[in-house]
Amino acid sequence: MQEIFAAYVAHTDDQVGKLLSVLDETGIRDNTLVVLIVGDNGPSPEGGPTGTINDTAAMNGVPDTLANILPHLDELGSRLHDNHYPIGWAHAGSAPFQWMKQVASHFGGTRNFASIAWPEHVAPGVRTQFHHIIDIAPTLLAASGIIAPERVDGIEQLPVDGVSVDYLFAEPDADERRTTQYFEHGGNRAIYHDGWVAAARHGVPWQLSGTKGDFDADQWELYDITNDFSQAHDLAAEHPERLDTLQKLFETEAWANNVYPLDDRFAERAIDPLRPSLTRGRREFRYLAGATRIPEGVAPPLKNVSHRITARITVPGSGASGVVVAQGGRTGGYSLYLADGVPTYHYNFFGKARYTIAALRALEPGEHTLGVEFLADHENHPGTGGVLRLAVDNQTVAEGRIEHTVPGRFSPTETFDVGADLGGPVTDAYESPARFTGSITDVTVQLISSQG
Repeated sequence: MQEIFAAYVAHTDDQVGKLLSVLDETGIRDNTLVVLIVGDNGPSPEGGPTGTINDTAAMNGVPDTLANILPHLDELGSRLHDNHYPIGWAHAGSAPFQWMKQVASHFGGTRNFASIAWPEHVAPGVRTQFHHIIDIAPTLLAASGIIAPERVDGIEQLPVDGVSVDYLFAEPDADERRTTQYFEHGGNRAIYHDGWVAAARHGVPWQLSGTKGDFDADQWELYDITNDFSQAHDLAAEHPERLDTLQKLFETEAWANNVYPLDDRFAERAIDPLRPSLTRGRREFRYLAGATRIPEGVAPPLKNVSHRITARITVPGSGASGVVVAQGGRTGGYSLYLADGVPTYHYNFFGKARYTIAALRALEPGEHTLGVEFLADHENHPGTGGVLRLAVDNQTVAEGRIEHTVPGRFSPTETFDVGADLGGPVTDAYESPARFTGSITDVTVQLISSQG
């Protein structure tokens, strides 16, 4: 799994090189400011102790097992799996820092390499001054001579918090201008100020479901970054007054930047009823043929509730095949399709379980109404099972149970599609995009109670 990650990094490096070569070919390299930041808040721990072949499942709080992984080792790195290395490699990748992604209290979860290139403007060399990702936008504004507007379309804008790093372009040893920065993620907290960091780790990042406990019980640590780059020596006991000062500074910064209330959930956030939503309150959705690439966050919210899908289609004289409506992909999802004319519904539970419910015969040419009805065992219960009925022209043609459903997210990248299954296929019964060869009048999705 780590070899695959290394290959991905090498591939990314090659693509960055191709991009930069175009700047040379077009003669605009000298007039182009390039900022390259390598990393995503530190190496990722979501693979858990064993790693996983379905990272989306892990992020839904469904860990993988070696028994499930080992038979697929030779397939890793292909389009068949969404694999992720074990946490041991996350620790190794963070070296020499402690911890990794999500643990915003320590540099293993926040500190990344950054490179800025702008010929004739940026003097070569290493800068060691402390800066933060929010400083990139002000840097681009300063370089381009643009002043951030105070109002846009009549709406007053929040002030830009970042500090441009352009003062370091010509003077690598200039005094640091970012003197304070707070960090928080999932209850992990830290505050940087004038070369010191106070840090409070909260739980471990590979526990992706459930809450981790009392925030007031977290142990605060103190590091002198000027003399201890890797945060190897906790000085909290030696400097209690400095630690107290930094803790109070964190409170000031946290309240000023809407950090509170603290929330240490991970997987559960995807199904939080208070999560901002464009679909909340809607009970019915209607789509026409060609409605594709609808992001999961604004697609019909069918998880953990009873629902009904109705599709009005026309089968030509030669018959029809392909996807009528699908959401998700190899990592998880559902698909209603015709297999050589036979109405079929497939549900993919992270590849760990698959459920196929199909009619006994192909549709005759002409207009038809396909119906899918899922009756949840437990309304609004994450991952609930239920009974699924497949209907043709208002007559049930097949029925079965789906024991496990995806509680939070099918995929970070797959979408809701009408008339095709774009991206990776929900089922290997067809190859994407598996476009429907008949015609679709519309697809209607309704949220219903378990009583119908």
